Amino acid sequence: MEILHNISLADYTTLKIGGIVRNFYIVRNLVELKQVSSLDHARVLGSGSNILVNDGKLDFDIIKLDGDFKKNTIKNGKISVGAGASLAKVLQETAHAGLSGLEIFAGIPGTVGGAVFGEISTKYGKISDYIVAVNVIDGIIVEVEFCLKKAEPQKIKEAIKKNLIEKVASQPYGKNTAGCVFRNKQGVSSGMLIDQAGLKGRQIGKVKISCKHANFFIADHGASFKDFLALVEDVKIRLNLETEIQIWK
Repeated sequence: MEILHNISLADYTTLKIGGIVRNFYIVRNLVELKQVSSLDHARVLGSGSNILVNDGKLDFDIIKLDGDFKKNTIKNGKISVGAGASLAKVLQETAHAGLSGLEIFAGIPGTVGGAVFGEISTKYGKISDYIVAVNVIDGIIVEVEFCLKKAEPQKIKEAIKKNLIEKVASQPYGKNTAGCVFRNKQGVSSGMLIDQAGLKGRQIGKVKISCKHANFFIADHGASFKDFLALVEDVKIRLNLETEIQIWK
């Protein structure tokens, strides 16, 4: 186990916003995980792609899954994946193995554990459609088993490319965002509701609503937790929406 101290979570989140944690535990196997999984005030951090973290000193520690938690095993149309594995990398590996299904999540950043915890979905389906089993220890997702269909590897790779192109065309790629801020409301796109309310481009401090996709909030360099949260609360109250991103205060 590797233990880091006084680590800025701004370096571990896609928003580049986050305060200082006293202890940052990097665990590489189940033995190490069990040593820290029951610690008070410890939280598991994936790739930090769907989370807003408070500034300043934080009153919790971080557990980061590495090593064995990034491995996978493919057998008989099923793949067992460690929760710390990159979702993008798993898509490439399943495509190479001729296993189809997960390619609909191309372009979504994050780890497999984070994707399952956040119940990610696209217009083509949701991740739970492919899950056979989830291994959880002390409330922490450590491994996920997916059941996929056989297909031509080239066709799967082409689908991944197509989905990536769609994402780049419709979302503010290359900007500091945390993915979709709000859940869709009764089947209606929250991005569309925000757009219809004339809120595209609205800005508080150095945080603004994307003009490309209104459910994405962009954090410019130097953006603060306070400003991001203020913009989230403003839109939430106006449109009665439910937040999708995690907020760690």
